[in-house]
Amino acid sequence: MRILVHDYSGHPFQVQLSRALAKRNHQVLHLYCSSFQTPRGSVQKLATDSDNFSCRAIELSRPFEKYKFTKRFFQEIEYGNLLVREVEQFKPDILISANNPLDPQRILLKYCKKNNIKFISGLQDIYGYAIQKLLTRKLSILGKAIGAYYINSERSMLHKSDRIVIISEDFYPILQSAKIDRKKIEVIENWAPLEELPMKSKDNIWSKKHKLHDKLCIVYTGTLGLKA
Repeated sequence: MRILVHDYSGHPFQVQLSRALAKRNHQVLHLYCSSFQTPRGSVQKLATDSDNFSCRAIELSRPFEKYKFTKRFFQEIEYGNLLVREVEQFKPDILISANNPLDPQRILLKYCKKNNIKFISGLQDIYGYAIQKLLTRKLSILGKAIGAYYINSERSMLHKSDRIVIISEDFYPILQSAKIDRKKIEVIENWAPLEELPMKSKDNIWSKKHKLHDKLCIVYTGTLGLKA
């Protein structure tokens, strides 16, 4: 099959999935947003990659305005249209889209439904409720109304998706309240690409400098955003 995997953030495990699918003789295109600043995995062609695998960045025309909501809205619309151009050229049988903001996700899903492309939503966050919480703090009643729009929009997209992949069973109650068919939901927890994380000595110059070389340390390795 021709499979397009889109991960807005460019996370390590999604691109690892794309490589695994390519090794199973599927033709795979992996897309991510290079304008969004976040840690990424190996989002470039490697010598060990299958000939069936390709990876491309989608870049906005201007630097991403993460905290200027009006400008961000129009940039995300731009991103959705750029995504559709890639889909038009690649012509996938199946499209998997994860971590995509809701406006470009809506544009992408609409194109896929119109052109009979199977659509799988990779669900790691519930964006609608986060948007409502944030905008209510900033814009009061207007923010709550905008948030309600995005909550309904997100639910609609999940209903229209052919399958939904969630990272935890904790999502089930939220999807159940939205009357999402449980039969089309699969749980696949996030994983770490261990071959990209070689074990090294804890007793090193940096750890000694900070007096951590003989301590039990628990480190959060994700990215904190406005949802936190």
